[in-house]
Amino acid sequence: MKELLSTADEIAEKMKEKGYEYFNIKRGATGTDFKTALTSYLHHAAFDNTEPVFPIYAGTGVAATSPDNPYTWATFKIEEDAKKGLRIDTMGISMYECYDGGLRTHLELPIKSLNDIPSRQNAAKMMEEKWEKQHQKNQIVNYFNRTTMIKSKNDPDYIFAEYKGHIIASHKNNVVGKDIDNLLIVYRSDEFPNHGFIIGLDDSKLSGRRKSVLHNMDDARAYIDWVVDIHQKQAENKQNAAPKNSTRKGRKM
Repeated sequence: MKELLSTADEIAEKMKEKGYEYFNIKRGATGTDFKTALTSYLHHAAFDNTEPVFPIYAGTGVAATSPDNPYTWATFKIEEDAKKGLRIDTMGISMYECYDGGLRTHLELPIKSLNDIPSRQNAAKMMEEKWEKQHQKNQIVNYFNRTTMIKSKNDPDYIFAEYKGHIIASHKNNVVGKDIDNLLIVYRSDEFPNHGFIIGLDDSKLSGRRKSVLHNMDDARAYIDWVVDIHQKQAENKQNAAPKNSTRKGRKM
């Protein structure tokens, strides 16, 4: 316990230096400094005669909200470390809509040392820049919904790949890993470029703006696998349902 609290002092000091002053920890204090919040969680575990369960997640506000503006929240994933006692493993930063709490965009930062933690001001700036890119993507999507965005395979902004009778158009600014900013469009080969499906858009909402989810090229191929499988099953069901020629039995006339 002493080793954990000793590390908590170091982390709390760095958090305050970076501008993060108030934290919420489940089963711990809320709206207080990092050490107090973590200490209350550890004391709660000791009171219940249980070991602390790692990882522990500590959340803090990055950018305040108002009736008309989104808000940004940071979540620090805290792991137990054999040498240091505690360490920050990752920092997740999320921007949410103010009116319904829907996720606008998200960023996951690996933390190797406390110096890797961006200041609260820089974290807010990073999310604003990421949202600006996402907003530009939404504009592209809106344009795509109104008219044909890609005219031919000669479009310099896209890299094209063929897979199981389909064409995947991948924007040149895409990254290899899963990212909500990736722009991937899947076409049936015989429908290119008139009808396409944009990968990574959540169509489950009945109303309001559609939201993006993390995705990459693997998701585009998985979507095609699913479509091909559905079509094969439909063809098999249709074939099985077709009436078979019956053989007439009885005396020949």
